[in-house]
Parts: sequence; C-alpha cells; structure tokens
Amino acid sequence: MTIQLRSGVIDLNGKTLSTVYVQNKNAGENIILKNGTVNTLDGDANSATQYSGAVIVQNMTVSNDIYTDGHPYEIFNTTVQGNIYTINNGTSAPGTVTIYSGNFNQLSVSHYSKNGEYYLRGGTYKENRTGEAKVHIDGYQVQTVTGGISIVPQTEVASVTVTDSLTVPYATIEHAVRAWEFVGTTDGASTLKLLKDVETSSTITVPKDGARTLDLNGYGIKANASDSNKFSVITVPSGANLTLKDSRPEATAHYFTVADPATNGAGIATIVDKSTYDSSNETKGTFTGGYITGGAATNGGGVNVASGGSFTMTGGTIIGNTAKAKGGGGVYSAGTFTMSNGTIEYNYASMTGGSDNGLGGGVLIIDNTGVTDDFTMTGGTITGNKAYWHGGGMHIDNGATFKMERGTISNNTSGANGGGIALDAGASASMSGDSFRRAHGDR
Repeated sequence: MTIQLRSGVIDLNGKTLSTVYVQNKNAGENIILKNGTVNTLDGDANSATQYSGAVIVQNMTVSNDIYTDGHPYEIFNTTVQGNIYTINNGTSAPGTVTIYSGNFNQLSVSHYSKNGEYYLRGGTYKENRTGEAKVHIDGYQVQTVTGGISIVPQTEVASVTVTDSLTVPYATIEHAVRAWEFVGTTDGASTLKLLKDVETSSTITVPKDGARTLDLNGYGIKANASDSNKFSVITVPSGANLTLKDSRPEATAHYFTVADPATNGAGIATIVDKSTYDSSNETKGTFTGGYITGGAATNGGGVNVASGGSFTMTGGTIIGNTAKAKGGGGVYSAGTFTMSNGTIEYNYASMTGGSDNGLGGGVLIIDNTGVTDDFTMTGGTITGNKAYWHGGGMHIDNGATFKMERGTISNNTSGANGGGIALDAGASASMSGDSFRRAHGDR
C-alpha cells in the first residue's frame, strides 16, 4: 500500500506500508509518521522548494531509504536499514536531517546529498561515511561501539526515557526537551532527568500525549527571564500531565539571598554560590536538592498550568520566581494541582496593570470547571512568599477549591489580606487533621 502525506499525524499502530510520499506544503506545520514500518519514505523529486514544515519520524522502521527532497526531517527512535538522502536528484532543493535516537546503516554517500546538512544528536551507525554532506555534531562526539559508531554528548546535561528499555543522554536541555516530546514508550510516559544544572531562555513546554515526569535529580533549572523576555520556567498546556520529582533531595546545599521588599517590592530569592558559604552574603537560608528559579511571567513565574492541564509536585523547590500580572509567583494553576512534597518559597506576585493583580505570591488557583478539588495539598511547604495584593502563600480565586490534608503554610506576607491564604468570594477551602494548625501567615 502506498499513501501520500500532506499534513497531520499518521499513527500506523504496528502496520506496514510500501512507500510513503511526503509533500508538506503547509508552512510551519509538521507531518508526524509513527509506530510502524515503511519500505521507503520519498518526496517530490522534481521540486526545487525548500519546505518549512518538518517531517517527524517517530518509533518507525524504514526497510529501505529516506529521500528528504527539501523537507526538514527530525528522526526519533527509528531504524533505517538503507540510507538517508537529503536530495533525490539534481533538481531538488537541499534538506536537513536531525537525528535524536535510533539505529542507522549510514548517512547518504550519494553526491546528491552534497548540499544537505545532518545534525546528529544521538543514534548508532554501522558505517562512518557521510560523502559530501555537511555533518554537525556540535556538543557531541563519535564513540566507537561494537558494529559501528554512536553519537554521544561531550557532556551529559539531561537524559530522556525514549522507550521502556532505552534512556538517551543529550548535550543541551533544548535537545532533551525536543526528544521528550517524541518518545516511543508503550504508554507515552517518559522522564526527563537533569544531569547538570541548566539554564533556559524560553519556557519548557510539557508534551501533551502521555504522562511526563521531570526529575530534577538534585540539579536546578534557571530561567533567564526578564521584563523584556517574560516566560514561565515550566508550561503545562491543556491535555498535558506533569509530575515534578527530585530523586536526590539531599544533594548539594544551595544558599540564597532575598531582595529587600522596601527597595523593589519583591522579597524574591536569588540563589548564590551552591557549594560554599560566604558569610559576607546576607543569607536568608539554605535548601538542598533540585530547584526551579528565575521565571518572570505574566502568570506563574515557576510553573503555569493551563485549564485542562495536570501538575503533581512530589519534590523539588520552586524558588525565586515572579508573576507580573494576575499572579502565582511560584505556581499558577487553572488546571489541577496536587502537592504531596517539596517546597514553594520566596516567590513574588507583583502589581502590574489592573487592581485584581498581584495575587498569590506562592500559588494562585483559578477555577477549573468540572474539577472537584482544583488544588489538593497532602504534604510539602509553602513559605516566605509575598503578594503585592492578596494571598502571600496562596490565593484561591472565585469558584476554585482548595483541599488541605497536611503540610505547612507559614511566614508568607501580603500587602492586603491573607498573608497565608486568601479566599476570593465564591472560593472554598477544606482542612482536615492537623493541617489547620500548621497553616498560618503573617496577616
């Protein structure tokens, strides 16, 4: 059977096709082909067009060759038994191929690939031959293995669970996040695990299909956000399901200072040297383990959960993030938020724009229609956060619900009402066990 792809997602669900012709003329849109076998992936051999929409090949077996014909290709967890040609004949426009993981015979040795470019971020290859093509392995290196070579990071920054039995390391957090999006585990679940402290200049968006876990592993994610480049460190879109954990909660101690609220209205933490203590610093405190910091967003400086998204926090520290409008310096959730462990501390909800802003220094909960408990807290700590307006520790917005079984909410401050917890009109909260005794604020 032969089919032609122009857009969308094609899940073969284990089936086999003879030849798939790809012609993605929808600018900026991707074609995704996954979970099956094809003999050949081919394109428009006579086209001189260099297409902007990518072709994503995920969890596939290609029995023969791939001809990109001007399409940018990204390949994840795929076996190609033939070659990968970036040009089929002399009239076609050059293409690019980016490989994240999989098993390959070799890259194209044809002269038709001399204008093509390959970006190798993983994978094993039977032959180290690339002909006249341009091959980029920036941040990676060639390692000899039985039967060929592998592309491995020079420094492992993060790893991704690609299949149930395969975890692949990457050289940058950006590469790891991209691989996290296209995994081949049986249930779509995958773990992104930090192997170093990382910095990011844009939000890390959680993939929508399957449960995803972010394991801080004792390391930190620092966002380089600013007033001119606002973004949340983590974004959980509608349909996504994220668990935040820390498998090394007793790792290196981190020291932090807290800006004076009198000078900048914040009281937000800044992490300083993570290995030595300098007594000249006016150090406010210490913590251990992994952390998320540096976010500065309209809402949810640390984590922003959209309506229909789900966020579970079982470990780690969300510290030193700012919300610049409605609020939620540490976490803004219009979806479902469950906290069983970890710490949300020294985040700030500032006052920008309308009067109903600057809410929830630590956490701001927005009503998620149809959900019984928008925020459930069974453990963990929310402390030292500040809101310009209401709810230093947390603000529960109109119609939203909060259920607390245990945990600590302490030493939070607000410029108006609810140093610890502020409930908007129409919001509801329930506390059981010893939770109420532990929940207190400064106002």
